[in-house]
Amino acid sequence: MSATKNVYGVGGGHPRNGLVALYAKCGRIDRARAVFDGLGERTVVSWTSMILGYAQNGQPLEALIIFGLMRKLNVKPDWIVLVSVLKAYTDVEDLGHGTSVHGCLIKMGLQFELDLLIALTAMYAKSGQVMAAKSFFDQM
Repeated sequence: MSATKNVYGVGGGHPRNGLVALYAKCGRIDRARAVFDGLGERTVVSWTSMILGYAQNGQPLEALIIFGLMRKLNVKPDWIVLVSVLKAYTDVEDLGHGTSVHGCLIKMGLQFELDLLIALTAMYAKSGQVMAAKSFFDQM
């Protein structure tokens, strides 16, 4: 059902997941959060939409708070969440936690998609770790 397809490129579920994503994409993060808070059962799509929304709307700390709640509830993140979280850690200049996300990516055995490589390159470059940044850049 295309109406439930998340505008961030992750699929379906409840139509309200699409609303969370739509509001976030349009910069109405307050409305996205209201819909998110009203969801009875949150899926990885719900969490992804909210984290990505905060990260893309210049609120990296809020993205990280939502990520912390997601982890506390044992919801397994997908690579889209992890890209958003890497961006948020880069924005708040927290390399320590960013490298732990990098370790999580390795443990999960996720293939390093272009978006992940870009996020890792940016994180390591911004922190001054030029060789690490170059190694990810070279994989693109």
